[in-house]
Amino acid sequence: MSIIRLSIIIPFYNVEKYIAACLDSVVNQDIPLSEYEIICVNDASPDHSRDIVLEYMKRYSNIRLIEHEHNMKLGAARNTGRSIARGKYIWNVDSDDMIFPKCLKDILENCEKYDLDVLEMGYVNLFGKISGSISHSQIPRDKAIYSGPDYLEKFHIDKMHTICGIWRKVYKRSFLYENSIYSPPINMGEDEAFAIEVFGTAKRMSYLNKDCYIYRRTVTSLSGEYKQNWDWQKLYEASMVCSRYMHNSLSKVKSNYSPIVYASLKGMITYEILQWYSFMDCMTYSTMNEFWGHCRKHFFDNLFVFHYLSRKKTLLYICHCLKCC
Repeated sequence: MSIIRLSIIIPFYNVEKYIAACLDSVVNQDIPLSEYEIICVNDASPDHSRDIVLEYMKRYSNIRLIEHEHNMKLGAARNTGRSIARGKYIWNVDSDDMIFPKCLKDILENCEKYDLDVLEMGYVNLFGKISGSISHSQIPRDKAIYSGPDYLEKFHIDKMHTICGIWRKVYKRSFLYENSIYSPPINMGEDEAFAIEVFGTAKRMSYLNKDCYIYRRTVTSLSGEYKQNWDWQKLYEASMVCSRYMHNSLSKVKSNYSPIVYASLKGMITYEILQWYSFMDCMTYSTMNEFWGHCRKHFFDNLFVFHYLSRKKTLLYICHCLKCC
């Protein structure tokens, strides 16, 4: 019986337009099907995505389907996939994205040769259709092995948000389990808290100087008009819930980071908290009213925000909460 070297986890919800292209990309690879598994997690998708996955399962023996009875959100779906994964390494692939053909051999050879906890890879942004414009986001780096905190400081300190993107890294499964690193059970920014713990804990991390991932950028993945259509639940999750998980993650690993990295990560959390401030002008009155009502209801759950806000923003936050009395 072949050893499973890699588990590719693909949560899906409402992606019938894209999931076939995603599955085509993960089966068009350069290692035997018996050496990797593809775990598709149906997060109670209401469209025909499940039917498409079932058709692929008839053709490819390494595809598995796990189903949620109700929608549990992206982070929880990733955790469900991990709970049954058998591979030595794990790659989280989003169902509306793709991976490059014949990239698994290089990825796994690097992971196994250097016994890595985490391997980061190059990727490209895809705008529109596959024939549309592509922008390269690969940043050439040396292939040395670093601890996670040193890697972050050397390559991400100037653009801290680039530590996110759970999909551009392959993780050793035992590393994640031994350090109890899981994705928060949310949709908005679930990879940010995860990344803070991963970088803060990893002892062996390196970079593969090769484009391996295709990130499909759509209207829903960009700021702007889409955020004008957010309801208060999305705003609250993006602002308060996401930043709370980030705060908890940073509290667990802050002693592993240098002062400059710790300060930068605090700045990233502050940015997430202030989603409410940045987008107040494009939210409807009812959205903001519901948002502040929920903030008041959970005021004590969100006391952590005062560690990050300036005096002026703290006062503004409290005043907005009090308006809902």
